[in-house]
Amino acid sequence: QMSMQPRWIDRLSRLACRLVRNGLGTRWVVAVSGGSDSVGLLRALHAVAPEAGLTLFVAHLDHSTRGEAGRDDASFVTALAESLGLTCDLGRWVPQRPNHFESDARKARYAWLAQVALQREAGLVAVGQTRNDQAETILHRVLRGTGPKGLAGIPRLRRLPEGPTLVRPLLDVDRDEIQAYLTTLSQSWRTDSSNFDTGRTRARIRHDLLPKLAHDYNPLIVDALNRLAHLSKASLEIVKDRV
Repeated sequence: QMSMQPRWIDRLSRLACRLVRNGLGTRWVVAVSGGSDSVGLLRALHAVAPEAGLTLFVAHLDHSTRGEAGRDDASFVTALAESLGLTCDLGRWVPQRPNHFESDARKARYAWLAQVALQREAGLVAVGQTRNDQAETILHRVLRGTGPKGLAGIPRLRRLPEGPTLVRPLLDVDRDEIQAYLTTLSQSWRTDSSNFDTGRTRARIRHDLLPKLAHDYNPLIVDALNRLAHLSKASLEIVKDRV
């Protein structure tokens, strides 16, 4: 059955098995917002869980900015988890600094996910960032000003301050591939309207800058930026080994 799955799910299975062999544990918390990336991550991990020996827990954090739509997201994720026979933890965070929403939300989300992992005795927290997110992150850092470390992009693995390890299993997967997979499963997902709010820098990069670069300069801009991240990371590792 696995051979009939998309190739990226086979890679995901190998990654999960490798992390388990490396002692990071079989209990994983999966962060699910309800969007296609996180829903795809959950469905794919659920598919490979028997082979990798994983026990999965779902976690969803409401950022308190979308009212009824946010509550509908929580209901959607809860129902999805139940349909897969999984436990779902729900949380709520209230922004305190409107001008710092993106950075504050990220910190609050990871802190809460780490807390859920500790409560569930899980060694890993999985989030659904993709190669598209990697490209957006690198562009964002270039615009703000960055060096080799920033150009290395989002790491696949990093230890959270609270103890668990954060893993991004889909960093080499395109969002279109994930949505195509969900379509084959007849699996719906939620669309967060705030992702289209071009008052936020990240949304402008996703919906304005990246499409313009792809249309006017390089149709493979996402590939190019991901290649830059890979080469920058490799260069940093070489320097580290020489020190």
